[in-house]
Amino acid sequence: MSAIESLDLATAWKRMKADRPHRTFVSHPHLFGVIDTDVEGWFGTIRDRGDKLFAPAESALLEIPKPNWLVRPAHIVTHDDELLYTAIVGAFHGPIHDRIKWSQGTKDIAYRLASPSKTPHWVKSGFNIWEEWRVKSLAAITSDVFYVLETDVTGFYENIDHKRLHSDLKSLAVPDELLNGLMTYLGRWAGPRGKGIPQGYSASDVLAKLYMDPVDRGLRSVGFSHLRYVDDFRVFCRSMREAKQALLKLNELVRIRGLNLQSGKTKILSADQARHVIDGVAPTIKAITAEIARELKELGGGGLIYGTLQDLERYLARNPDGHPPEILERAFTENFLLTGDGFNKTMFHYLLARLGRVQSTVAVDYCRRQLAARPEETRYILRYLGSLPADPMTHDAILALMESPDAIYEYQLFELVRWFYSVSTYPDRLLRLCRTWAGDMNKPACLRGFARAVLGEAAFPDDLDLLESECSKATTVVDKADLIISLFRMEVSRRNTVLGRFKGDGFLVQRAIEYAKKLSSQAGEGSHYFPYSSDMNEEGE
Repeated sequence: MSAIESLDLATAWKRMKADRPHRTFVSHPHLFGVIDTDVEGWFGTIRDRGDKLFAPAESALLEIPKPNWLVRPAHIVTHDDELLYTAIVGAFHGPIHDRIKWSQGTKDIAYRLASPSKTPHWVKSGFNIWEEWRVKSLAAITSDVFYVLETDVTGFYENIDHKRLHSDLKSLAVPDELLNGLMTYLGRWAGPRGKGIPQGYSASDVLAKLYMDPVDRGLRSVGFSHLRYVDDFRVFCRSMREAKQALLKLNELVRIRGLNLQSGKTKILSADQARHVIDGVAPTIKAITAEIARELKELGGGGLIYGTLQDLERYLARNPDGHPPEILERAFTENFLLTGDGFNKTMFHYLLARLGRVQSTVAVDYCRRQLAARPEETRYILRYLGSLPADPMTHDAILALMESPDAIYEYQLFELVRWFYSVSTYPDRLLRLCRTWAGDMNKPACLRGFARAVLGEAAFPDDLDLLESECSKATTVVDKADLIISLFRMEVSRRNTVLGRFKGDGFLVQRAIEYAKKLSSQAGEGSHYFPYSSDMNEEGE
């Protein structure tokens, strides 16, 4: 059996699903459900590509909002290509793990690589890892450490050099046919720059960890004590001279990798300054949780152990009705409504998640304003708003932003349309926008997909006619599948006539026809994709 034939597509598929909704930038209203109706059939269509197995499609570029009105470029790849990309990197999992296991949890803290197995969650993340970064950083400031160098890499993922990455993988003695296939994928997605790997996929996190391994080894080899969280470095030094030497060495090491440090984020801090920066909002969060724990104990929270944040979280998860909202509301008021000292996203995420669980509306007005002021916080704000009872004023505020010329980020529009779909709310103003976007091929596929899903759920006859007319214009199988599924509420005999025209148009389209019929039989049960239903699972939450 060749290396290509041995690719574990089943595990790769599980990992693709595990990346959603929180790890990846985009999701799809129906695609994964369609594939799951015949996943082995899908695998078969991919294996049948034969010599064209490693013939990736062009990636779509999305600009994801960042703080201070900056954006990060995100390459969105097709579902077929993502499966093979994940499977190839999965085949390298064992050798990569053996190379970097020395640093996992000791030097390299974030996105911990799990031991080789078929687990979907092969890269570990979440609040506990973020907290470990803080705790281990503080512990590294020992009695003989007087200075801490803090810095990070400019545009890390988008500047990973393919030739260097190829050399790193080649040294692991991975199969040439898979390595060449991987480089074909990365080369197609990177374009003429010959650099960069797509962000938002756990397979990319694994490659990025390997890419940084020589930097970790280089710092260790000359005796520096450091910790790293993805591309953020902390070097713990006994003198200012040593800190300057560490900066010189780190500059050299990342430059060899084709990377650069961010001058604006490079600081040499005294030990006391570093402790303050590293601790960040942790003391405030601990004070909040301790106050909650005390009040719960007074209210009769028997068996409560509240020595750590994780202890309290576990208790609150077991006792969902026991959250005292007043403490959380006071903390939000003091930290965001009554202060102009700046915005701390970690505290914001922490409080929003918990305010949503206790159904507190104290942050609603603030969050409505922040959708325009801080578009990078859209996903967190929508999770909070979606956890509360439906509020027409909130819907109107969101729609006003979507209609505004200030809504310049198409990715934010996608998130907002997806949110309305997830809460099954389809006001006329939203439908007017979706009619414009559903057939606009200049809009991102993710936005078109959810615009069509909204129109399909609302099921006005003119909209169904519009969606039907778009079917014959679809340029990709995913577009056609989107449109076919959006017709599921059409009158049955007419729908079947329309769908019959597309039989024989390939695996995905045929599965979409069957899926549309299934949704039609389930209509009224409210069973569709709900991207905000699961608990948060990202750093700092």
